[in-house]
Amino acid sequence: LLASRTPRLPTSPSPSPSPSPSRPHPTTTPSHPPDICWLALLVQPEEQDLSETDATLLSWLRGKLSFGGPSPEGKSHGTSASGNIEKLSATSTPIPDQERRLEVAVKAVRAGDGGSSELRGTSAVVLYVPTPKAGETPEAFCRSVQARLSLPLAPSPRVPLLVLCSIKMEEDHLVHWLSLRMALSSLPQASTISEVLCQTLLLPNREDYSATPQQQLCLGLQWLAERSPSQPLLTHTPLREYVERGLLEHYVPLVAADSEARQKAGLPAPAPLPLVGLYNSVLEHLAHSATRPDLCDLSWPVADFAAKDFSRTGHPPLHWNTPGYLNVTQSHIAALRLPEPQGGQTTGEEEWSRLCTHCLGYVARIELPHRERQMDRQADRQAAVTLLSRIKALLHHYAKECADHMTGHVTNLGIPWDQVILACVEHMLGHMSSDQWVSCLHGNELKFTIPGVWLHAQAETSVSLAAMATRTTGSKRRRRHSRHRSDPSPYYPHP
Repeated sequence: LLASRTPRLPTSPSPSPSPSPSRPHPTTTPSHPPDICWLALLVQPEEQDLSETDATLLSWLRGKLSFGGPSPEGKSHGTSASGNIEKLSATSTPIPDQERRLEVAVKAVRAGDGGSSELRGTSAVVLYVPTPKAGETPEAFCRSVQARLSLPLAPSPRVPLLVLCSIKMEEDHLVHWLSLRMALSSLPQASTISEVLCQTLLLPNREDYSATPQQQLCLGLQWLAERSPSQPLLTHTPLREYVERGLLEHYVPLVAADSEARQKAGLPAPAPLPLVGLYNSVLEHLAHSATRPDLCDLSWPVADFAAKDFSRTGHPPLHWNTPGYLNVTQSHIAALRLPEPQGGQTTGEEEWSRLCTHCLGYVARIELPHRERQMDRQADRQAAVTLLSRIKALLHHYAKECADHMTGHVTNLGIPWDQVILACVEHMLGHMSSDQWVSCLHGNELKFTIPGVWLHAQAETSVSLAAMATRTTGSKRRRRHSRHRSDPSPYYPHP
């Protein structure tokens, strides 16, 4: 039932940029759909609150929910002040005709036990309610039951609740039963519970075996499986590849189209200010998408089935959406920002040497990101020298190429800032952290907004292109008119 209603991730991820030959990227998504995980919590009362019948029923219930047997370690690794969370079962079964597995775990807890990390990935909650104590009022009985539901569950996703009661339908307990149903009916509006089902769980009567506890339990578990939340569909990407994909989607097409239009019209390359503004805006968008606050609310994956090697299970490590890990991701992306160009805009009217000095001065201001803070000052200086050498070679090649096509004059086109900025970005990406990963909700990406500085630059390009087109059209008309005045052939046709 769980396998039939759990959606799958697409097996063929979106196209990715070609990785560098010197540093291949790992796969961003597993080659098969992620495994299906289902964690149910059995919330049990304190032992002193149990009658002999309740103790028998609870022991039977624990045995049934241990269908796969206890895990080898018996207890979960995390502990709390009030005791351990007991792991009743943890099974992994291959799903027929599918390249994934069904992993089911059941844990027994009491109110106040455990922490949010131990209960991550909870899909359903089973609450066992014992018979009311002698003389206990319906109000006190309802309060004690609600207190047992004070579990540190994450706000997302909301999970169904199955309440199993051993209350007999007698006059002295009927009021307690009805009061409890009314009290629990308000849970979906004010808690992490999505739906509530109250069901009696009674020992079979010797004269009537039509409703055995096992049948009642099976119906309740089927109800839970039908209403359990679908596990989030996540894509996992190395941080460097995540940034490269974002730049290829939001930065490269805009710059390439603008540069091509300007080159065809004989205009200089785009100015550095709009290029840097667009690039930094893309980084800000990527950082916000990878560290969205709502990611911290996701209770996933199940701690028992989480693995560092997500390519096997399709699930991220436990710390993937903790505030500390998201802050590290954001700092890594922020370290790639380029400084804003200083001074007035350089033009092709200046001498080539002054243009190169201005360009190299900007490149020298760029601080390269550190690889986990392991680079010393000497390595920093060497990396900066390497970048400057690359930019010098780029400018030398560009000047030589322009001189070959423009009889030695290179100042008419100015500095190729689009190529300079791209070279700086490629160099910085090579110094990124290699072990940081980004996990995002599939199909829930944020929309990128083009910054105003780039829109203004595009508008200036359009105006320049329109003015040049007007001048070109006027020049053609003047040449045509002059040709008509000087060429007698239109007036003296050939015999």
